Amino acid sequence: MRVVFIRAKKRVVTKEDKRHYDYYAIITNISESEMKNEKIITFYRQRANCENHIKDLKYGMDFLHFPCQKLNANRAWGLMGIFAYNLMRFAAFIVAPETGCFLKRVRRRMVYLASEVRQGQRKIVIRFSNHIYQEVTRISGAIHKLFTSLRIFPALAIDRHTTPL
Repeated sequence: MRVVFIRAKKRVVTKEDKRHYDYYAIITNISESEMKNEKIITFYRQRANCENHIKDLKYGMDFLHFPCQKLNANRAWGLMGIFAYNLMRFAAFIVAPETGCFLKRVRRRMVYLASEVRQGQRKIVIRFSNHIYQEVTRISGAIHKLFTSLRIFPALAIDRHTTPL
């Protein structure tokens, strides 16, 4: 067994703190000849981030159980769920471009929007408050910009039949 110690400077230091550093330890069975200390730290941090994504998938997308009794039906359920999760992760980088975010914030910013749907003369109009209209305009513009820069759906036209209240 091998122990790797990390000393990190505290982000917020108060007057009562005697130490200005936080100390962490990682215990691993990877030898020093296989991987250096810095690589061990990045490896385990990526592993912790992966476990956060698994937790987000289980609780955020309700993958605590599978609803069907057949293996192929559960496999199809899982594939649809993973596809939906990947779309939500894509949306997370539209909501917070620098760091991304977890599904709870994506749902709050993109899915749970208070709006009114009206059907008129050969059109359906969605009405938002001004604040939500600005957010929808920002997010749809970011999606359009991303798709056109990647040359995916270059003729993607975002229909602006939304009107603020």
